[in-house]
Parts: sequence; structure tokens; C-alpha cells
Amino acid sequence: GESVTHSETFVHDCDAVVPTADGGEAAGPAPVVYFASATATNSCGEASDMSDGCPVECLPEPCVELVCDVDKPEVCPDEEYTVTATATNCSEGIEDITIYIDGEFKLFENVAVGAEVTFEWTFTAPTDCEPYSTIPHNTRAVATNVCNDDPGVEDTCDVAVTCLPEPCVEVTCDAPAAACEGDEITVSGTAIN
Repeated sequence: GESVTHSETFVHDCDAVVPTADGGEAAGPAPVVYFASATATNSCGEASDMSDGCPVECLPEPCVELVCDVDKPEVCPDEEYTVTATATNCSEGIEDITIYIDGEFKLFENVAVGAEVTFEWTFTAPTDCEPYSTIPHNTRAVATNVCNDDPGVEDTCDVAVTCLPEPCVEVTCDAPAAACEGDEITVSGTAIN
């Protein structure tokens, strides 16, 4: 009636090939089954036994895919525009996803498998925006779960808007300096962009 316990420490390998109770082999990923066996020997003979198995579930790593967009690819000085980042959980389990747009961020907890989450942030183009220059915005999404909570896995996406020049026009007028009553005169206006 006495018992003896022996413990072994393993690095859980979801692609591991482990022996089965019938002497065959089973491969991961879910679950990996570990077996215990024992042999008892005394003066009356020998007896062996193998456990039914200890299944250990393989939890998925986090996975995230990110796409980003801007509602106005071209903007005027002082004009508002919105950057949108959408992340998809491509893992086989639930996970937390944090979306970053430049310095702003939003955490979405317990995102279901295949679900999308979206974060938007509105910016204003600078007053002194150089014509035809670009304003870049860096977006990234970080997914974490119990298998990888620091640093997690990430995907990035970059988007930019182009500054348009403000309208500008110069008009000049050309006409004779003087004319008599009833004279036909020509007046010309020239506009320069």
C-alpha cells in the first residue's frame, strides 16, 4: 500500500512526439499526452503498468494582423483628418490587442478568434504645412496572451497624408492711363497662381 512518486520536468513542446499507451507515437499540437509507467519487482516476479495518460493542452501563441487607412490622403493646412487602424486576431485563441497610432493607444481585452478591433484618432494638419510634404503616422498592434504576455507579437502599418498648398492668386490690371468720353478702351486683367 505504500506509494513512491517520481517527477520529471519537461519543456512543453506542442510539436513533440510522445509515446502512447499502446506503444505507438502521438504528435502535437493539442493536447500532448504524457504517460507514467512503473515496474514492480519482488521474489514472486515482476509487474508493469502504464497510466492512461496526462493530457496537457497546447495553448496558441498570439497573432495579429494590422491594416491602416486615412480618410483624407490630401489635406489643407489646419484641416482635420482621421487615421484608422484595424487589427485582426489571427491566433487560435482569445488575446488582448493594443493598437497604437503615433503616441495614442487603446487596449482591447479578450478579442475573439478572427475578430477585428478598430482604433481611430483625429489629427489637424499644421498651419505652416509645407506644400506637397507628407505627414507620416506610425501605427502598430501588439497582441498578448498567457503564452506571450511580454513583449507579445506585433504588426505595423504606416500611413501618410500630403499637405496641399493654400490657394494663392495675384491679379494685375492693364488699362490706358487716360481716355476721352466715348473712347473705346481695353481693360485686361491677369491672374497669376
